[in-house]
Amino acid sequence: MTDDALAQRFQAERPRLLRIAYATTGSWSEAEDCVQEAWIRLKRVDATTIDNLQAWLTTTVGRRTTEVGPRLSSFTTRFFDARAGAKFDITHSISLDVSGAYGESTNRQVQSNYVLISRLRTAVYTTSTTSCNLGASPLVANPNPLLPPLAGAGASPTAGGGCVPVNIFGADGSITPAMVPYLTASSETSQKTSLAQARALLTGDLGVSTPWASEPIGFAVGAEYRKYTAAQTADALSQTAGELGGAGGAVPNFSGRRVCTGIKYRRAATTRMSVAFVICDYERTGRNVQGRCICFARSCTLRR
Repeated sequence: MTDDALAQRFQAERPRLLRIAYATTGSWSEAEDCVQEAWIRLKRVDATTIDNLQAWLTTTVGRRTTEVGPRLSSFTTRFFDARAGAKFDITHSISLDVSGAYGESTNRQVQSNYVLISRLRTAVYTTSTTSCNLGASPLVANPNPLLPPLAGAGASPTAGGGCVPVNIFGADGSITPAMVPYLTASSETSQKTSLAQARALLTGDLGVSTPWASEPIGFAVGAEYRKYTAAQTADALSQTAGELGGAGGAVPNFSGRRVCTGIKYRRAATTRMSVAFVICDYERTGRNVQGRCICFARSCTLRR
């Protein structure tokens, strides 16, 4: 295979290799470096001895520290719902219904065996095969000050079980069990929602009617209270974008609530009339959103 043909094959694979490298490093600049290093290594070997060039490049660029083991995610969901109510006869024609309910749901996720990108940066930033002699890898600033850094700073060499140098281009098995405690850590996020409700409904008739009606004037007056809450909490690893290799974006902390109170009145005789009035307050911390909505509705229907 000529040099031009080899270069064309490599360029055809380049977009795929960049995606694989980015999933490991969490940085496009570092992904470019990995792909460029793969090209340099390819130029140093006899391409005619490579049976499957695509597989060779994938192994060279994208080996996701297979010695660490599979990335694991466990989910635990708990929920409950409680309800209670009672009915009272105030008179023979007027009754009161009251009820309440409360429900809650909690979801907890624990991620483990994810390679921490900041620690991997420090583990490869070394000139020694026995110690991380250069310390934490430095932050790589972006030439454009308005844009984020090209690469974040590495973790401290003393984190976890202590830094052990890593050769990400080494053969399978080059990442030893001694390196794993430094490279990996567990992360946890949780979401919690709840809904509390209270209702009261007074129904009956007034015992009188209009001259042209055969039934007494009926009425229904109801009141309802609802409180919704939601919260999400995440540890420092989950809140750092790109830190958990291949796990996506950052998970922010937030909490919020919404409280609604409403009154509804309905009268029935020859004319059916309904009036509703609702007030809702809502608030969210994390983005500092708060406000109030007020709703009023009225309908009137003539019965013949």
